[in-house]
Amino acid sequence: MSMLFSFRPYLICLCAALFYIYQFVLRVSPSVMVDDIMLSFHLDAASFAFLTASAMYAYSLMQIPAGIFADKYGARVCILASIFSARLARWALALWKIIGLPY
Repeated sequence: MSMLFSFRPYLICLCAALFYIYQFVLRVSPSVMVDDIMLSFHLDAASFAFLTASAMYAYSLMQIPAGIFADKYGARVCILASIFSARLARWALALWKIIGLPY
């Protein structure tokens, strides 16, 4: 039991680091897939720029509430909530494509 307990902090840091890398890839990926996204959603360059900019504006506006949430509940709950909400959003996006809802 003591051997497992000694690896627990490293496991927690590893999970947080992997989630950070995952979030970084999600933030950077639209710039790599510009042509595919524009074709799939029938966007011109201005509409695509508005789409990516609005995502960054939402990201920056959520920094204050996320900081308050982290101060109030701590890093563990904040990381778990972030992982859960990111997975839920990706699941919803995949479900949206399967159901065939209009863009």
